[in-house]
Amino acid sequence: MELFIFLTLLLFIAIVDSLLIAYINSKFNKNFALLHKEKQEIENNYKFLRREILELQKQLKEQKKLLQEKKLAREKQIQQQEEIEKNITDPVTYIRQKKLVPEAEIKRAEEYVRKTATNLSIFDALLLLGILDEEKLAFIKKHIGREE
Repeated sequence: MELFIFLTLLLFIAIVDSLLIAYINSKFNKNFALLHKEKQEIENNYKFLRREILELQKQLKEQKKLLQEKKLAREKQIQQQEEIEKNITDPVTYIRQKKLVPEAEIKRAEEYVRKTATNLSIFDALLLLGILDEEKLAFIKKHIGREE
């Protein structure tokens, strides 16, 4: 009888043990499947983000290239403007280009020269009418190369 109880107890323990092992194994498989799924999602996100990073780097390179081209174009434009300014010898042209005096005042000086029928230049008329002061006069002479 003791043997029967022992064998029954052993059989019960074996059955409970196998059920426990099956339960633990199924939990493990579920967790493993979840981890595998999560790993796939992380890999997919990584691939997506990597492509996005590469695309953004490409766009950044293009933007840098465009910026460099714009800088070069701006420098070229500034050089051309400086070259044009160096070649200006007429003070009235320089005044108009730099907008040192309002256009209405220049027209007034032209009208004055025309009405007085003198040999004055428009620049001289601007000085005579008090439209240009000594500071502007020195500035203009310096920039058109007529330092006196």
